[in-house]
Amino acid sequence: MSNRNILGCTLADVQRYTDDRGWLSPVWSANEWDARYCYISWTFPGCCRDSDRWHIHEGHTDRFVVLSGNMIIALSDGQEVRRVALSGRNPQVLHIPPGVYHCVRNYWHKDALLMNLPDQVYDPADEGRVPFDELGVGRPW
Repeated sequence: MSNRNILGCTLADVQRYTDDRGWLSPVWSANEWDARYCYISWTFPGCCRDSDRWHIHEGHTDRFVVLSGNMIIALSDGQEVRRVALSGRNPQVLHIPPGVYHCVRNYWHKDALLMNLPDQVYDPADEGRVPFDELGVGRPW
């Protein structure tokens, strides 16, 4: 498994078991990390999950896996912006720790399905939204 560090976030390859029917990839194990919640989101072609603002959490870590389609996750530490492309054809887990600004865009011409396995149950008080123009790093797209 290869890991990359991007602005404090970790991008990790997912093990893939392939045969003549296709492939299978385990994406979560209680032995590796503690997921406390899970959701999926379906995003239409060309759409952003946050079209005008950054998303940030004070206390929880997001763990994104694109199950189908292609998405770009923009990340910022408030100093610079980095973009990570995730694809359902080559699954990877992107760990986004607390304090990292992020937003999600489907850049493909087909729908995209994203799964998140955060380490805490959703709490609206934990999340913040900052308009793109107020962060001082420019727009992510």
